[in-house]
Amino acid sequence: MRFSKGDWTFTIIAILLLVFLSGWLYLDFTAGLEAGNRQQVGVLTFKRRTAERKLSGSTLWQGMEPSVAVYNMDSIRTADDSEATITLNDGTKIALEDNTMIVLNFVDDQPTIDFGYGSMQAQTTGESEVNVKSGDSIISLADSEARISGKDDELELQVQKGEARLRTGDEEQTVQENEVAGLDGEQVRVERNLLTLVSPADQSRFFTEQSRQAVNFQWQADGAVILQVASDRGFASIVAQAPQNNRNASAAIGPGIYYWRVLKDGKSSPVRRFAVYQRQAPVLQMPLGGSEFTFRDNAPLIQFLWSRLDGVTSYRIIVSQNQNLSNPVINEQVVVNSLSRNLGPGTYYWQIQPISSADGSVSNSGIGSFRVTEKETIAAPVPLSPVNSTFVQGAIERNGLSFSWKQDSEIGSVNFQLASDANFQSVLTSSTVRSNVFNYSGNLTPGTYYWRLTGEGFNSSRVAQFQVADKERLEIVLPAPGSTVTSLQPDVQIRFAWKGGVGNYKLLVSGSPGLENARSLDTRDRSAIVPGLDQGTYYWKVQRFSSDGDLLGESALMNFKIERKLDKPELIFPIPGSNVDMTELDSITFRWKPVQGARNYTFRLFQMDGTGQRQILTRNVAGTAFKLDDLSLLDTALFRYTVEANAPGLEGEQAQAAFRISLQLDKKPEFITPEVIFK
Repeated sequence: MRFSKGDWTFTIIAILLLVFLSGWLYLDFTAGLEAGNRQQVGVLTFKRRTAERKLSGSTLWQGMEPSVAVYNMDSIRTADDSEATITLNDGTKIALEDNTMIVLNFVDDQPTIDFGYGSMQAQTTGESEVNVKSGDSIISLADSEARISGKDDELELQVQKGEARLRTGDEEQTVQENEVAGLDGEQVRVERNLLTLVSPADQSRFFTEQSRQAVNFQWQADGAVILQVASDRGFASIVAQAPQNNRNASAAIGPGIYYWRVLKDGKSSPVRRFAVYQRQAPVLQMPLGGSEFTFRDNAPLIQFLWSRLDGVTSYRIIVSQNQNLSNPVINEQVVVNSLSRNLGPGTYYWQIQPISSADGSVSNSGIGSFRVTEKETIAAPVPLSPVNSTFVQGAIERNGLSFSWKQDSEIGSVNFQLASDANFQSVLTSSTVRSNVFNYSGNLTPGTYYWRLTGEGFNSSRVAQFQVADKERLEIVLPAPGSTVTSLQPDVQIRFAWKGGVGNYKLLVSGSPGLENARSLDTRDRSAIVPGLDQGTYYWKVQRFSSDGDLLGESALMNFKIERKLDKPELIFPIPGSNVDMTELDSITFRWKPVQGARNYTFRLFQMDGTGQRQILTRNVAGTAFKLDDLSLLDTALFRYTVEANAPGLEGEQAQAAFRISLQLDKKPEFITPEVIFK
């Protein structure tokens, strides 16, 4: 179909409009990510997991990393199991717990924080007053520490040091140290708690390299108290609880966020929060320990790579030829977790030293080592494909044949040679290649071919070979050639399977060697199931076709047989080859395991002598046992018995076993009939 001039015009206009709108949308999304000329009011100094900020006028929340500047009118929030600390320009520290949001809303350089929800702690330096606004309430702090939690008109204020002023409407109250103020609507309740927590301070952080950290708890209270440590602020999940008569206690605590308090006479102290963190160390990733880099002319480029750590502002990489890292050849501080440099011959040792704003939160990595070796010659290229493979002639004519090899980075080019003989007297093509791949597009007749790579400055590669066939020979897996399938059913389902590449397959199954009136099945899999086959001998093969319908290969003609017969019974007693002592017995019971589908069984007993065997008994048995109590049929001799399963329309395979009957002659014979049974 041809496009008209109007169609082309409409298409071009639509594309230009799409590009314009996409650019406009991108600018709208990214415009809010720039701080512009807004006033910087502080820096994010600590972060655990997710802390995000939204600039004024933007609709996008962006993740934050430590040492990122924060600006006036920034909105900052934390997610589940996260926390962040902001240090304002005047030294005030604002610690945000998880699921907390604030807005930095400075007015005339007056530090003001709009508290949205959650829980935060403010530690002011006294140089300036900090106001925390929530709904109609304003909390003023100066040279004090306080914790604020809740939202709007449901606030709780804990003063941990100094004092704070709480203004609600026209009412103003001063909250002293160790006092708790609760705001419920417009009602303010101030209570002094005689249970004073001393250590650990609120929002304390412990960093440990061990599985547990020893934490010392101290408080001020008269008499015995109950110390509680929990993993949630509501103390629903208490991890440690014990009565204490002293004013201090210690506990070994694993990594996590915890809350603690003391109880006395049903009253609780204010709740404090602390965290135990596993001290992190970078993991060296590249170069691997013990790696060796070789070169002949140019020093190789070594790429250093290590794992990133949450909360790390930068990394110092030290690379030295001394194991104690003295006199480093590389001593650089980077903000990313990788670095690449060219290094000459020698053994090198390296370490990553993370830099974090939280003291003690990280430790140095282990020391890795690698070697750079200068060599006189370049290693020969290594042929990769094709090697000892077989290809179909028609596929090569249509698609060509791709050759690939591995070569040293200092090899600029190679000479690719393809020949029809191993001595390369009949070279079909010879080409200079500047990569490690060559695509051959000529015609190759069926036969064996050889290829190699030569060039200056290195030895020739080994000679690789491959074969070209007019058709691919597919390998059969199931049914095994000449095998017999036994089944009780009149219609049998047979699974056929073979090996081969991706393509279109045709399965042919027939009752004659010439595949006349063959049942065919097309599939893209390398197996197929053909149902409804009766007993008899079958012949089959599988063919592979290209997407264009050309025959690429086929298997040899195979055959198998289907027989409808019952399984051979498994004989239980007498055990084949056993001896049956009849001295104390007056009967013998023959037993066998049931056969699936059997209606009854034919039991036969034979006595063996020097001239052959003589059948002495035949019985049709409904069950899986036959009791012989006519001992006149037996003697101290060798016997053979057979069992064959029977069912209408099905043959059974006979099971047989020989056994010998014996008699202990030192015992007096017992006559149980008028005749002598054993002589």
